[in-house]
Amino acid sequence: MSHFKKLDLFFIFLSVIFGALILFFPIQKLLIMFLGVIFLTLLVVKPKYCFYLMLLLSTYVFPFETETRQLPFNQTDILISLCFIGALVRILFLDQRFNPRTKIDKWIIILLILYFLAGFTSISHRGYQGFFRFGETITVFYLTVYFIRTRLITLSSLIKFMLFIGIFQSLYGILQSLTGSFGADFQSERGLLGYFGLGSKLVWHGRGTFIHFNQFGTFLSTLFLFFLPVNHLIVKNKKIGYIILFVLLCGIIVSYSRGTLLGLVAGIIFFLFQVQRNKLKFISILMPILLGSWGLYNFLINTSYVKTLASRTEIWSLALTIIFSDKRNLLIGSGLRSYVDVIGSYLPGDAVKIANYCGHNFFIYNTVEMGLIGSILVLLFLIYILFDACKDLENSTKLIKSLKLSLSTIIISIFFEGLFDHVFNQFAFQVWLYLIFGIIYANKNESTIRRKIGG
Repeated sequence: MSHFKKLDLFFIFLSVIFGALILFFPIQKLLIMFLGVIFLTLLVVKPKYCFYLMLLLSTYVFPFETETRQLPFNQTDILISLCFIGALVRILFLDQRFNPRTKIDKWIIILLILYFLAGFTSISHRGYQGFFRFGETITVFYLTVYFIRTRLITLSSLIKFMLFIGIFQSLYGILQSLTGSFGADFQSERGLLGYFGLGSKLVWHGRGTFIHFNQFGTFLSTLFLFFLPVNHLIVKNKKIGYIILFVLLCGIIVSYSRGTLLGLVAGIIFFLFQVQRNKLKFISILMPILLGSWGLYNFLINTSYVKTLASRTEIWSLALTIIFSDKRNLLIGSGLRSYVDVIGSYLPGDAVKIANYCGHNFFIYNTVEMGLIGSILVLLFLIYILFDACKDLENSTKLIKSLKLSLSTIIISIFFEGLFDHVFNQFAFQVWLYLIFGIIYANKNESTIRRKIGG
């Protein structure tokens, strides 16, 4: 394949150029050329470059806008579809065969059926978009399995690229928070140091290239918890690993997302519990953390840092009223993308006020849109993932153990952060969550992933 080297670079260059232009110009003027270049890249060159580009752009989740209206898809949707088509063509016609089976295939089928029914029976005209978006996350899962099993992308390279995106997003968010510019669009009195007399209480929230700072914070927290066990067990140069974790942590802090911090702390505590064999020592570490957190909560209880949480009970009360309003809502919900539609009939007010009442709880949000049946299935899926990741840790190799710990700490953070936020229902996060699922479940046995990371 050495004779394709210059052609590789040529198509990569064109893909980057068109990928950048399409963010700023009307889609109808560039879409055909963009699709043509990407498709040729997929067929002629290496599809992994488009996969990397898709991951890079997945954090830029703003939809396309034409001269007349906003389209219900964005650049990430196009890239995912093209990567899937390109990979499928190569598998069928270029003999890039692989075994696509994983341990969670049955769960994937169950969830696809669930999201299909919830999408096309939704009371919202956007319900079908919710199903297609979930289908894209499943595509990401199987593309990850494909690239890893065919060794077109090594596990080491993929993790390094994920960390590169995380560091870029973190530094960008820090810049936004410090300057109040470069896309920063929200201020609040969550400056923790300001309450100790060290600086201002009024701070800008970093959000990177995400729509909202809670997506930004959760994205960085997920990468932090993914890399923490890998750095602890696998990475040889610990100093570089700690620097990466520190940069990610700074980005999480300047997001000023309280739910993100809750999920992060829960994930770290769970990680310490798993790696600390001396449980008495673990308790001796845990108690000061809990006491310090309780003291900080009481210190901030009369500030806007905590007071604004009081509205959560009003939001949840409204959601529960919707859930128990009739048997349909209770059992199968109102359908995907319907939360804003359904609360509109229960809550008079303008669009901004309605938007402020959207869930703020992963479990309640799912129950409103998919009913008890759908919500329980999603919860059981996550519980299965958690128990599967915690199973037989002590008899695993370091690499397998680190990946299992990564997955389990992320699931724990979802459970805790999900009590106060619904970011896990959002497409920008699900792409990366199913990417991580793909990394874990691409490996049928330990012998296929004994390549060292960061060695």
